[in-house]
Amino acid sequence: MTKKAFIALIMVLMLCYGNAEVIVITTANKTFSFVDIPANFGDRLPKQGLTGTIVNAIPRDGCSPIQPPPYTGPNWFALIRQGNCPYSPKVYNAQLAGYRAAIIFNRDSNELIQMNGVLFVNKIQIPSVFVGSDTGAQLSDAFNYISRSTIIITPTLPVPWSYYVTSLGTVAVTCVAIVLGVYQNKVARRRLDKTVPIFKYSEALDCQDMCAICIDDFALKDRIRILPCKHAYHCKCIDPWFLVEGKRNCPLCKLSIDANDSNQISVGHETVSASNNLPNVVVDVSESSSTENLLERSTISTADQFNEVTPLVTQHSNL
Repeated sequence: MTKKAFIALIMVLMLCYGNAEVIVITTANKTFSFVDIPANFGDRLPKQGLTGTIVNAIPRDGCSPIQPPPYTGPNWFALIRQGNCPYSPKVYNAQLAGYRAAIIFNRDSNELIQMNGVLFVNKIQIPSVFVGSDTGAQLSDAFNYISRSTIIITPTLPVPWSYYVTSLGTVAVTCVAIVLGVYQNKVARRRLDKTVPIFKYSEALDCQDMCAICIDDFALKDRIRILPCKHAYHCKCIDPWFLVEGKRNCPLCKLSIDANDSNQISVGHETVSASNNLPNVVVDVSESSSTENLLERSTISTADQFNEVTPLVTQHSNL
């Protein structure tokens, strides 16, 4: 597997997990989302998430008994500040006060911390998540229960195995396609090098001194290809014609580069096969001779051959 394919595979696997978030829906139906990290203790969040309303915990650090929610009814989430005591006692105090979940925010930075607990972990039955400092400030000031905003705490959900299979299958097919394309390109290049070898340009070569595509003069030791028709090209100019376009003839005169088509001649934009039974015909496309003249001369040559053979046949029949 190539390095690029391996990187693509890692990126696909990284996308195979859903981010845990705190989602806020305001009364104006505006939605905000904030990334969080669930704690390693307490209940797991339900797959559909947990919906409720935020209350600023009193005391803010939650290290001592917390005041209960303002009134009964919705799911209440206690927003607690980090520090002064471990995480698990904060969450346990929120549970004792009647809160359905706890959101603990970083007091110093936006770094997300994985919360671990030792105290009361066997007694904690509510979920809790950790958010950054800026998220905590916004939840506290703009999205608390006074604003009547709805809060949804979503869990980290692994994508079903079918998505793994689909993603890995897509990467595998892509890798196979890349490898196959590279192999086919190498085979085509070897075939081209065998049919039309590469030369380093020098004045001793029997070819023109200018590339017929870019119209630049050849410099010494330029890598060039000389086609059977004697038209010469820079490799970088002519190779795409053969390897990408899949052509097998000269782009100027249309003469084939294949050995088995060496009897072909070019007239204008047409390619004509010279029959073994006809005299060799050499056509200079730079002159004003037309296709009709060529066909007329070929017809006359054929007629002459037929007239030479006819008397012999007559004499043999008389015998």
